[in-house]
Amino acid sequence: MYDRADRMDMTVPDPETLDPVGGGQTEGDPFQTVWETDHRGMNHYQSPSWYRYVGEGFGSSFGEDWLRFYHPADREHLLAEWRKSLSSEGAHPYDIEVRIRRHDGVYRWFRVQGTPHRSRDGSVVKWAGTCTDIHAEKLARLAASPECGASETGRQPRRKEGLLVRLRQCLRIGPLELRLFVIVLAGILPLAVLAFATLFHNAEVQRQELIEANKGTMRAIITAVDSELATSIAALDALAASPRLQADDFEGFHREAREMLARRSGWRNVVLADPSARQLVNAHLPYGVSLPGRVDAAGLEDAVRSGKPGVGNIILSPVLKEYALSVRVPIVRDGAVRFVLTAVIHPETIRTILSRQRVPIEGVVAIFDKSYNIVARTIGQEDWVGKKPSPGLLALLEKGGQGGVAETRTLEGRPVYSVFARSPDSGWSAAVGISVEAIEAPIRRSYAALGGAILLSLLLGFLAAYLLSRTVTRPLKDLAQAAVAVGQGELPPVPRSDLPEVREVATALSAAYIEREKLLQGERDARLLEQEARVQAEKANKAKDEFLAMLGHELRNPLAAITTASEILDLMDQAPSRNKDTAGEARAIIRRQVRHLSRLTDDLLDAGRVILGKIKLERKVLDFSAIVRAAIETLQNTGRTGGIDMTSQLQQVWVEGDTTRLDQVVANLLANAVKYTPEPGSVCVTLEAQDGEAILRVRDSGLGLEADLLPRVFDLFVQGKRSLDRSQGGLGIGLTLVRRLVELHGGQVEARSDGPDRGSEFIVRLPAVAAPGLEPEAMTDVAARVSRTIVIVEDNRDVRVGLRAALELDGHRVVEAADGPAGIDTVLQAKADIALIDIGLPQLDGYGVARALRGRATHDIRLIAMTGYGSKENINRGKLAGFDAYLVKPVDMRVLHDLITGN
Repeated sequence: MYDRADRMDMTVPDPETLDPVGGGQTEGDPFQTVWETDHRGMNHYQSPSWYRYVGEGFGSSFGEDWLRFYHPADREHLLAEWRKSLSSEGAHPYDIEVRIRRHDGVYRWFRVQGTPHRSRDGSVVKWAGTCTDIHAEKLARLAASPECGASETGRQPRRKEGLLVRLRQCLRIGPLELRLFVIVLAGILPLAVLAFATLFHNAEVQRQELIEANKGTMRAIITAVDSELATSIAALDALAASPRLQADDFEGFHREAREMLARRSGWRNVVLADPSARQLVNAHLPYGVSLPGRVDAAGLEDAVRSGKPGVGNIILSPVLKEYALSVRVPIVRDGAVRFVLTAVIHPETIRTILSRQRVPIEGVVAIFDKSYNIVARTIGQEDWVGKKPSPGLLALLEKGGQGGVAETRTLEGRPVYSVFARSPDSGWSAAVGISVEAIEAPIRRSYAALGGAILLSLLLGFLAAYLLSRTVTRPLKDLAQAAVAVGQGELPPVPRSDLPEVREVATALSAAYIEREKLLQGERDARLLEQEARVQAEKANKAKDEFLAMLGHELRNPLAAITTASEILDLMDQAPSRNKDTAGEARAIIRRQVRHLSRLTDDLLDAGRVILGKIKLERKVLDFSAIVRAAIETLQNTGRTGGIDMTSQLQQVWVEGDTTRLDQVVANLLANAVKYTPEPGSVCVTLEAQDGEAILRVRDSGLGLEADLLPRVFDLFVQGKRSLDRSQGGLGIGLTLVRRLVELHGGQVEARSDGPDRGSEFIVRLPAVAAPGLEPEAMTDVAARVSRTIVIVEDNRDVRVGLRAALELDGHRVVEAADGPAGIDTVLQAKADIALIDIGLPQLDGYGVARALRGRATHDIRLIAMTGYGSKENINRGKLAGFDAYLVKPVDMRVLHDLITGN
């Protein structure tokens, strides 16, 4: 795989003569590149064919920067699939079709595949894969060509005619066809017999499983009914314990019974009777009226005789004029039943339990009391309540036992499989009738489908045997043609056959052809690779020398200025009577040059982070125009625009991005425009929203760009022509940072110029987002220089003394402490406004000091951590401890000033 990719022509073809792939590949030999990553998925190798395709130098896609070469619409899906494969260590296959940008800006479809390479212990050590051009194949699949449909339609009659001819020829069966027919028949008939036997067995198993499942359902239903009855008995037990009943206060008990009746929605009445069945209290009737005579005397006598709670049969209540069932609780005093308390329950309460169960389709479920009267039924409740079941089901119930199954008929006359379960506690039963048709019809359909499938299989088998017998000789002819092609130096055609033996011979012929071509082209490929490697090495060596010379010049200038300013200060110390303005100018020189060196260092570090893919964006929705406006004002306020006329037209556009990195993008573009625009010149900055994008344009009237520099202007260390004095300065990495940062934000940047001395224009495009709900701006602190009481808790004396001197010069009252406990006491005694606390303190660390102050301080105090521990974990720990801000040493005094003043 590596040899094939690396042997390809390393030169970038002329766009006018470029083939569709851009790699000079011949038909039948698709363009392909090879890649490798470490076990974490960080790219560290791309074959030379990749860099030729994308038109960039070696290493430009290392780290996490590889994603920018893929189509924006494909990146999210590509990254999701890649992360799934990484997290599963290859269990999730990495095989995806995406579009990759060619060096001329054209996107082509590629199939990207990758597999993990493992060590002996099974752990992943690296990933390797390929990117294979499938552009033509992909477009062919996506295209819906009417011409193709028409041609296919036009061929249909001929196909049908040929099929009829072949069917007629089937009447003449030869020895080969006959043998194949026997094989088909011998293979299918045993399978048919086995299939019928299996189907019969499975049907019986399914029938039994369905019956068993319904047995379980009936047990669950009867258990739910027992639970409902037990709940009613428990409620009666609670009512029976009424103090009014104990005192024979029947009128008061009548009120309590009516209250209970109101709370129990399924109850229709509460009756208190003596052992002779004479009613004493009837909650359905007003107290004091004449009460009915004996009702369900047999059930009441059972309760008196057993002395235990019980459930009666469903009866037609003479009081309620409807069917109801009763639950009785005997009330025992002095060892004898004194009263019987009865709750009359409507059957709908029991039917509600059925509505909560999963009833089989075309099935009916019913609940029966001990006398086999219907209490509840899912179908025809009003018509059948209180009546007996069908004769078949009644006979099944009367056989006894806790359950049973039989084929019966419903009260409506439908044949069903009846399954019932009986409660050992109440003696009630639950039964379900499952339609025989619902069970048997699918089985009959399965038999019919199986018979049809077997018949169709026989027909198809006979037809396939015939067609196969007619196609045995075709691959042999194809192999003969392939052998002739190899002898003539041509690529052998692939035989139209699925026979493995034939394909093995074809593979051997193709391998012979490939080996022949390798031997013929090997020497030329080696020369091309050597030449390209030499050119690349020379370019890299030249770029290295130019960068080192440029870096040396950029470092020596500020170092020379700092050295001169230092000598001036030494002379001023020896002659203090000299003009103090000279000392101020020397210090200003040192500060400017230190800032310049800091910017050079930051640019180099940022370039390294971007190349390695280590920059993480802290995204939020922000006003891009505010960032651009602030960058322009900073450039003007620092005097860096000189005599250049800078104008701007900024439309408010909202984007989602990192404030710091977008400010870096704008600042680099503005600084670049000013740097290369001689005075008097002009720089025009515009920002507008167009087609869902924020478009920033920075155009200058300066030196412009040569035509050959435009394609490389964003490459690392690339700069335009400069004079020997290098008055513009810089390392040639600013525009590289601009491009990488813009692409990390999902945008694009381009450079335009009409030529040398005709100015240049840089255009940034970022995805625009909707404006968020704005909050009122916080009022600025006009008293930025108000004196504060500040406590410094720091164990390093030099840091403590230096920081105190700086803060006192700023007008603040400063108190010091050298350890944790002393810091707490000092802050509380001084009633400090602000405490600057080191984390690594003796006796008690800074986190402990912050927690103690938050617990003990009686006044508002701002806690600021100052430490060398700058990890995310340390910062989060500081926030939890109570710090308002977290600064990493060395502390930027401007940042500290803003924190102290509240800005």
